[in-house]
Amino acid sequence: MREFRKNTFISDNGTVKSFSLRASALIVVGNKYLMVLNEGAKKYKHPGGHVHINESLLEGLKRELKEEVGLKIETANTEELFFDSLFKDGSMMINTLFQIEISLEEAEEIISNSPMKTKLFTLEELNDQNTWESEIEAIKYYQGSTLGKQPENPYN
Repeated sequence: MREFRKNTFISDNGTVKSFSLRASALIVVGNKYLMVLNEGAKKYKHPGGHVHINESLLEGLKRELKEEVGLKIETANTEELFFDSLFKDGSMMINTLFQIEISLEEAEEIISNSPMKTKLFTLEELNDQNTWESEIEAIKYYQGSTLGKQPENPYN
């Protein structure tokens, strides 16, 4: 199946040459977050990936979580989503982040069996050496929403 990331979109002024849509999950385990290693960048990210052109965001999320960490989900909260976007060298990527909570036992099972290197982090352990600012901002966004205040999404 073709994925969005392989379709080319060129604007009238020639600035956008490609577009991709991603679905990812902020996986909460108590006060920690389950993240996977992006081997190429040597940084951790929230598990997820590119949505196929025939999939909804939720369907793409389900598929990506199963592929990357072996986590099978039936549904996810679609009311509170975090969006971020990246525009670099003519390519645009929009990432949709869902929040999912799992138990420590489930996380340990994922870590021991995941096809990708997977690790738990507290927010304080994350920095620009081991992840991207957008991954940290997403955690802060969701932490604010669970405390009853909705922080400003810096990417809106």
